[in-house]
Amino acid sequence: MKFLSRNQLIFILLVILTAPVAANEGVFQDFQGNDRRIDSFGGNGNWLVMMIWAHDCRVCDQEAGSYEVFHHNMGNKNIRILGLSIDGESNKQKAVNFIKRHDLTFPNLIGELPEVMDYYRSKTKSMFVGTPSFLLFDPSGEIKAVQVGPASPEAVEKFIAKSSKK
Repeated sequence: MKFLSRNQLIFILLVILTAPVAANEGVFQDFQGNDRRIDSFGGNGNWLVMMIWAHDCRVCDQEAGSYEVFHHNMGNKNIRILGLSIDGESNKQKAVNFIKRHDLTFPNLIGELPEVMDYYRSKTKSMFVGTPSFLLFDPSGEIKAVQVGPASPEAVEKFIAKSSKK
């Protein structure tokens, strides 16, 4: 049996630590445990408003209801709402309670914080700051706007209307 030298081990460790990490491709789980792709919720002529939230985020708590109303008001329009919880498996029940408390009927996914951060960085080319964060994708799936912090549904709808006229 041959052992690696100290220099060989250091070299291998450096290669592993400096290798680019594959960005999350936008696959997270729904609350039934199924893998779902974020891009499957938008596109096909539909705008996608994605709200990244956490069960213990005070602003998320305040905004969730208005996005539920927005979801219902957009019924036949080309705007879809998607929630993405950063609560992960360890806080999944707390995230479920958040969804129940706000009677959310729009789709919600859940991911581990590092995976959500990787996805966010891959889409926005910036670091994830916190919740709520909003990503707005046009009907072709291209990201058109990012908002960290509160974003009223009215402001989102105006942005979409303005962008759609171009």
